[in-house]
Amino acid sequence: MTEAPHDAILNSVRTFQDQWEEGHVAAGPATRFSWREEPNFPIDRIAGKHNIVQYFERDQKAWAEDGDPGYYDDMLNEPIQEPVIVVQIGGLAYLWDGNHRIAASILTGRTTIPAYVGTPLKIPT
Repeated sequence: MTEAPHDAILNSVRTFQDQWEEGHVAAGPATRFSWREEPNFPIDRIAGKHNIVQYFERDQKAWAEDGDPGYYDDMLNEPIQEPVIVVQIGGLAYLWDGNHRIAASILTGRTTIPAYVGTPLKIPT
């Protein structure tokens, strides 16, 4: 039996459900959200993305110092294939996984990125 698209994505994102502290709007578990794949998610919706670039540049420098200056070249020179994982609350998306992919996209002028997007499930009242 083939998994439904939502279930396949849910299984992929579970690993990253602990990225936000309990009480944060984007906190897991992954089952709190309905998941979908968006091939062209707008990067400008991602909260805190400017700090991500600083961390990327720091990591890039560290890899170069460790003898692997081209460690992130694939992200900088090739289209991003692996979806980032975000939880969208209103107009903002909170990143669960994909800091380096987002930073590489910003540095190369890309405006969209493949993403698995979670939105809060409505709780029956």
